[in-house]
Amino acid sequence: MARMEEGVTKAAAKYTEGYEALVHLKGKRYAPEFQKLDKAHLNTQIEIESDEDAARSLRTADGSRPTREETAAKKKKTKTAPISWIWAAGGQADGVELHDSMRVEWAKARARKERWNEEVELLREEMKRVMRSLKWEASEWQKRADEVRSDVDGTTAAGIRAYALRNVYLHTEFIVRFREEWDKTMGAAVRHWAAEEEQEILEGTFMAEGM
Repeated sequence: MARMEEGVTKAAAKYTEGYEALVHLKGKRYAPEFQKLDKAHLNTQIEIESDEDAARSLRTADGSRPTREETAAKKKKTKTAPISWIWAAGGQADGVELHDSMRVEWAKARARKERWNEEVELLREEMKRVMRSLKWEASEWQKRADEVRSDVDGTTAAGIRAYALRNVYLHTEFIVRFREEWDKTMGAAVRHWAAEEEQEILEGTFMAEGM
């Protein structure tokens, strides 16, 4: 990022030097399509998504609605971010160059959308794997709790069973809490997962998929 900023600064300085020389020799009317380059015209943050943008992208991908704060921020950002004159520099506002540049921006936006869709699918799969793993662990501990131990005395056997049942409880609680937390942050993604997988997890039939 620092290298990009440095490159932009050098390019801006070179343009400003040439612009000032042109104005001094020919005047501003000689090439009206070229304007004074201000700092506000330089934006190197297009490809850098903030945490707020990332969260909004995830919600858009999984079908959730934005919060009021995000909607207000988006409206404010739209009003204060006009297209820079640089896009139309050279008198090609309706020509091939501007068309190509906008096509590039469209391709970048489409790539970002596809990346976020892929991230959502990966996240859903990770969520399912976590729940499957927890259910499998709870099932294994339940087997240990139900196992009759003839090689130890009654007190030790009771302690082993109590320890195993505690782990059954803990892993079951993890499943419940993860569901609750994911429902807060992912909304539709969790509901989508639940509709497909919840019954299998509750019944334990998911174990046939590789556990």
